[in-house]
Amino acid sequence: MTDVEPERAGSGSTVRPPPPIPRPRGSVVGGAQPTLARVLVIDDDPVALAAMRYALTRSGQMVVCSANGPSEALMLLAETPFDVVVTDVQMPMMSGLQLLEQLTHAAPTIPVIVVTASSGVDTALSLVRSRAAAVLFKPIDGQRLVAAVTDVRAGAAADPELDPWSHP
Repeated sequence: MTDVEPERAGSGSTVRPPPPIPRPRGSVVGGAQPTLARVLVIDDDPVALAAMRYALTRSGQMVVCSANGPSEALMLLAETPFDVVVTDVQMPMMSGLQLLEQLTHAAPTIPVIVVTASSGVDTALSLVRSRAAAVLFKPIDGQRLVAAVTDVRAGAAADPELDPWSHP
């Protein structure tokens, strides 16, 4: 459909093409499918939660946040399909390790990225043994978080930046 605007001087009309249709965030040129992920982010710290939401939303991901702990997160998982879960380790009521164990049973196909302030080797080893797809250390770099979501969703957590033994 085109806009037709009468020409002011002379006869006939001027035809203007319509404005381009904006592509949705996360879409790819060339007919490829969008790479959006539905991400559940769990953290009891509102500042960390907001920072992770901002980074993921800005990259075009669909983000649902749970600030009320693992119980709420498990209810959300039962009601909504998610592609990736990002969770903190240190939370009241239930640790991220306990949540990781429950997720293994409740949603075994969803990759879980664990965020921790502890840079200890023992913590990282426990997380990897508990099925963590990737381990990120606080403070979280937004680009690293987005890369982790993209990589674990693609099944490629072999990125050295996401290696649980590396620490910035």
